[in-house]
Amino acid sequence: MFSPDDSRLPTLLRQDDTTRQSPHSRPAGSSVLTIAPIVLAGLFLSGWAAAEPPALSRQELAARTAQTIRQLSSRQLEVRQAAEKSLVELGPEVLPLLPAPDLLGESSSREALRRVRKQLELALTRQAAEPSRLTLQGSFTSSQLAADITRQTGNSVKFVRDVADAAEPPLAIDWQARTFWEALRELQSTSPYRIDFAQTGTALVLHQKSAEVPAPLASLIPSGPMAWDVVSIDQKPLEGSANTLLRFHLLLRTEPRLDPLFVFLDAADWQVNARLKSIAKNPEAEPAELQPLTLWNPAARYELVAGRSHEGTTFTIDAILPAGVVATEYQLTGKARVHLGLVRQDFEFPLADLKPGKSLRRGGVTITIRSLSALGASPATLGLTAAYDVSGPAFESHRAWVFHRQAWLQRGPTGPLEPFHDLTVTQATSGVTAAEFEFTSPFAKDDTFVYSAPLLLTDLAATLNITIPAPTPSSK
Repeated sequence: MFSPDDSRLPTLLRQDDTTRQSPHSRPAGSSVLTIAPIVLAGLFLSGWAAAEPPALSRQELAARTAQTIRQLSSRQLEVRQAAEKSLVELGPEVLPLLPAPDLLGESSSREALRRVRKQLELALTRQAAEPSRLTLQGSFTSSQLAADITRQTGNSVKFVRDVADAAEPPLAIDWQARTFWEALRELQSTSPYRIDFAQTGTALVLHQKSAEVPAPLASLIPSGPMAWDVVSIDQKPLEGSANTLLRFHLLLRTEPRLDPLFVFLDAADWQVNARLKSIAKNPEAEPAELQPLTLWNPAARYELVAGRSHEGTTFTIDAILPAGVVATEYQLTGKARVHLGLVRQDFEFPLADLKPGKSLRRGGVTITIRSLSALGASPATLGLTAAYDVSGPAFESHRAWVFHRQAWLQRGPTGPLEPFHDLTVTQATSGVTAAEFEFTSPFAKDDTFVYSAPLLLTDLAATLNITIPAPTPSSK
């Protein structure tokens, strides 16, 4: 069991979040499926250029989708082909509205629906692997810049100032097709704003600190929609040896529009080279030589729970520095595999008439309520199962809790959000997880339980290839 205060749960709301704002805020009437606008732009599927999605409300989109799905069962070939094309052209926002293929009567319509889903998911995966880009020029306030960044990339960004009563200096921006992380790296170098690691929620917070914040050795090195920091390089003596252990502290982030679940690393994918000088000889007379360093544990494999964009996922690469030499420069090369959800879907269950057995299906995921305590009972508990159409190692028992990290109670129509107090994963099988949530306060009939599930699970590779000067040795 664990609680939302567990350090492994960076994405959960805290008890002091008292405003009515979901972690996945959206305008009234819009879809509860969170898809970045960058994903919808320039979508090409099997030779079809996707049309600009019509400005449909959530209800209109659902009605249009249902009508088009019915046309997949038409006796006329032309109607079936046009319906299949129309579903693709509606774009990835229809994914949570597509029924399970087995629910359709005709085999031809089932196969057509599978093709539609496969094409939309493939397009979404390809687009997600590309970095978001920004084109902005001019002078901006922080609120204006945050709004434009979110509009162009789908990445939620917020600026926070410590000195609220002082006049805010404008931010001069000249970005032409700059990637999201390139733009933020430039912003950090030309303004007092820095990424705030202590924030919660899904927005990336840039904080104008009143005190100087130690900077990493190298920051926001882009790799597609991800970015690396080389936070620090430490040295410590190796017991029983004249050699020194080098510890490269790395941090990996994804764009806020993505939903990282796990980070997998294999030490065999990493290489550390160093430009070395002998301590015994005159360093001015001896040219530095680039040599590969031996990794401390070259057979190591790591599986890490991914942090959200603001705090990222941290890990170390350890290498051995031979005795009698000093390093003037390091070259670090490697890669990590990030398992993530491309979109996130909110499942909303009003408690007024909720009973065990109630199910909601969206985008290949079915959430079923198994149990819930009576209104007014304390502590309040709710059990559910999450069944995914896909399976795999991500659903093994020791990983399954990651899928339940984001759930909360909406207290009344306009009240605050309350995170769960405790969570127990009671079952984990192939593609299915079961969990029970416990809340501190009793349930009320006006409350709504919201469960947020990652959809369209896939893997993306993040590569790092950097050369940095060796810092002054420190021991930790």
